[in-house]
Formats: sequence, C-alpha cells, structure tokens
Amino acid sequence: MRFYLNILVWNDLRNLPDLIGSIKAQTYQDWVVRILDNGSTDGSFEYLQKHVSSWLVAHNPRNAGTAVGHNQLAKAFLAHEASRLKESMVIVTSAKVILSQDFLLNLSRIWEINPDVAVIQPKVFQAVPSAPDEPERSVRTDILISTGLIWPKNWRLYDRGSGEMDNGQYDGAIDLVGPSGIVFALKAEVLLDLMVEEELYFKEFFSSKQDRDLAIRLKRLGYLTRFAPTITAYYSGEFDDSRAGWWQEWKNRKMKRPMARAIDFKDQLLFLLSNLTLGDGLRFGRRILGRELPRIIIGVVFEPMMRRELWQLGKVWWDVLKKKNIVMSRARLSPASLRSYVV
Repeated sequence: MRFYLNILVWNDLRNLPDLIGSIKAQTYQDWVVRILDNGSTDGSFEYLQKHVSSWLVAHNPRNAGTAVGHNQLAKAFLAHEASRLKESMVIVTSAKVILSQDFLLNLSRIWEINPDVAVIQPKVFQAVPSAPDEPERSVRTDILISTGLIWPKNWRLYDRGSGEMDNGQYDGAIDLVGPSGIVFALKAEVLLDLMVEEELYFKEFFSSKQDRDLAIRLKRLGYLTRFAPTITAYYSGEFDDSRAGWWQEWKNRKMKRPMARAIDFKDQLLFLLSNLTLGDGLRFGRRILGRELPRIIIGVVFEPMMRRELWQLGKVWWDVLKKKNIVMSRARLSPASLRSYVV
C-alpha cells in the first residue's frame, strides 16, 4: 500500500517545519508527497524549495482558492498514478496539520482489516504556538478540532467535538456523514469516482464549505466514511464556528476579516445550491431560512463585500446546477436514505 499526500500551502511558513518533520518521522515509509504552494507571499515556497527539494513541489503565482488548489493536486495524481489506483490511498490535507508518528501505519492496518471502507476520518486535535523563541513549533493539546462532520437540520454542517476536551466520547468507530476537510484519507479509486468535470471540489467554492459538499457527494455515491480514533493528527488553524447562530455570528463579526466573512457567506449558499432537493426544502426549509435569511439581509444592508460575493454567486449558479445534475445522475443512495444522516 502506497500513500500519496496532497498538501495545499498558503502562507504557512510557520507551520511547515512541524508538517514536514511529522511526515519524515512516519514509521510507515511508503509514501509520496505532492505540495502545491497557492501563491504564498510569506516565503513558504522558497522554504519548500530549500528544505524538501526532492519532493514534488509546484507553485501558483496567486492564490486560486482552496478548491482549485486541491483540484490541481487531484488531477496531477490521477495523471501520473493511473496505473496504481487499486493499491494506493490519497491523503488530502491542510499544511496546518501535524501527523502523529504512526498515522500512515495505522491507516494501512485499518484498510487491511476493513477493505470496504472508502474514506477514513482521523481524530484531529488542536495545536497551539509554543514559546516566543520557537514560534515555528507547536504544542499538541487534548482539545478536539474534528472527529468528522455532523449534519444538523439547518444544513450548517460542523466538525463533531470541536472545542471539547477529548475523553474518548467519540471513540466508537461509526459511519459518518463525511470527513472534515482538515485532513482525511480515501481510496484512490474513490477519488476518480468523485471527479466532476475534472474537479474534486467544485471550483466555485473558494476557501470554505467545499468539504461539506464533498461529504454529501460521498454519501450520495454510497461510500462509507469511518472514524478511526487510533489515527491522530494536530491542527493549528481556527475552530469551526458553524454552530453559532446568526445573532452570535453578528456579534462576533469583528473577530473575522470582512473578506473571510463574505467568502464563507457565499460558499454556504453555494453548498445549499449544490445539494438541496425539493424534498429537502420541504422538510428543512424553515430551519434553513431561519439560519440564512437574517444573514443575507444583514449582509446586503451592512456588508459591501457580501454584496459583492452575492454578485459573484449570480455569475456561477448555472454552472453549479449543471454539476449538481451530474452528481444526482450518479447517485446510488436515495434522497430519503441520505436524509437519515440529518440529526
């Protein structure tokens, strides 16, 4: 079994030493790394050229977004490793991740025992910066970041366990809605099946919600996502805030840059557009509107950047619907069966 790590980097210079060190320290050594620097301006690409020159490292002249960047990595893998699909696993990960030493070894063991599992979700903990004299190193904590995705009735999917102390409360191996985009592993053959118009993630997403969309697509295709608590990683990014109501989100708006808020706003609407069916609307429409309509009104009235993102959404909605029709035509799980994962 060979593992292929697809890593997207954007201004992650502080995180790269930890990430690279954790990969080199793996007890299982049959792996290949592909890194795409997505237009970093902090010296990340130069650092990669200096410290991992033997790895496969590419560079975008500007930030094309998370979805486009991972699409480039997925296409590069499929173009060069088509003959190895049946014996390969692909790990999709952020550069803010630190892998535990036995991450790949435990993955290989799980797939040997459970060959029917298509996707593996590791247990992801929070990592925080260490002492000021060693800013490039992170301290590993017992606070959870993700154990997979939860699908609530308002369709604001969120990371299960985010912000909680780990007491083993999620350690039962269960069938999840889908994996968190922070880091997950899947069979290479599944990656090929997921591609829509040569895209793993719909390119219309920029930096959020594309993993939520991918999770629903995996379920529509009938693939099993299994949580594996013995496979652990650490993440130095921000907590997921999808559980916050619109009023709490409004009060906390200054904690997030206006551009980031606007992109998240547009990406959530894209997620709904690409996944809601008529039956879903009839069953969950009241809860979805209760969550999203105040945000739309506030955004249109008070947030110029949100108005701009709504305009951008108006330009791409038809392309998204065409891809949605392709996904629906391939579905192996009925809409009623899919709705059973909503809690």
